[in-house]
Amino acid sequence: MSIDQLTDKEKECLRLLLYPMRSKEIAIAMGRSVHTVNGHLQEARRKLGVTDSISAAHMLRDAETPQKIEGVNFWVSANPAELAHEDGAEAFGETESARETSRETWGLPFARRERPWNDLDLRWRIAWPVMLFFFAALGVSALSSGAATLSAMHLSVSR
Repeated sequence: MSIDQLTDKEKECLRLLLYPMRSKEIAIAMGRSVHTVNGHLQEARRKLGVTDSISAAHMLRDAETPQKIEGVNFWVSANPAELAHEDGAEAFGETESARETSRETWGLPFARRERPWNDLDLRWRIAWPVMLFFFAALGVSALSSGAATLSAMHLSVSR
């Protein structure tokens, strides 16, 4: 019941599922039949102990994405070659991938090309509408204050 037990084909199906693609589209992309893709997804669900493929895909994504521990960004990997940055510098410093990783932790409520899913946790799902309501109320109060000021100025000039 771990990510290590998944085969490469199962991992590929789960990654494409989050792309997002349906089983038929995954089958076309991989050059396999839909039944084969569904079999890979079913086997991945069984190995990970989950009931739906999206949960399995999220588990794989969380295991493969960069993690931030004690303020240091690094790639979770058993292969040390994957830890090196393309110019030879170690990924433990402030690199481009580390900056992109820190941007991903913001939890924006809209989809982007690199993250087409919306998997915000409950506190962000509550925080975003509250923040939007606060800023909308702030804007309405600023507009009404400005309108009141203009009205008072108009009355004083007209007398």
